[in-house]
Amino acid sequence: MSHSITAHQDGTRIASIDFTASDRTIASFLYGSLSAQEYDAGVSGNGEAKSFALADIEKAISAVNYYRKEPLELIRNNQKDQLQENLLGHLIQSLGGVEGDKQESEVSEGTKQFSAEHVLRFFKAILNMAKDEDIVIHFG
Repeated sequence: MSHSITAHQDGTRIASIDFTASDRTIASFLYGSLSAQEYDAGVSGNGEAKSFALADIEKAISAVNYYRKEPLELIRNNQKDQLQENLLGHLIQSLGGVEGDKQESEVSEGTKQFSAEHVLRFFKAILNMAKDEDIVIHFG
């Protein structure tokens, strides 16, 4: 169970980002900054793709840089994220593990900064590799 997101241009893969289903902080930054919450299926992307202009990626970088200084709740789809975190926490507990979901107040500053940097690397890789055309991001 993980998110495997790739960016393509002219059929060529130019960037990718992978993270676990339990890492809702990275998911919040990625999907929130792209205004693409509908592509977040919780344990992975929903399998669909969306086209973005390079200006959209630049705006997403600005959004991550802004939100990394603010409470994470500003970019989260609260009801959906909370439901997914609760379901994932119950699943982990039922399998004998330790519940891994955290509320915003429990997300450490280090986790928030690591997550933001992980997403920024993905966006910057897109800008470094892309030509002056739209790119397609596949949310797997």
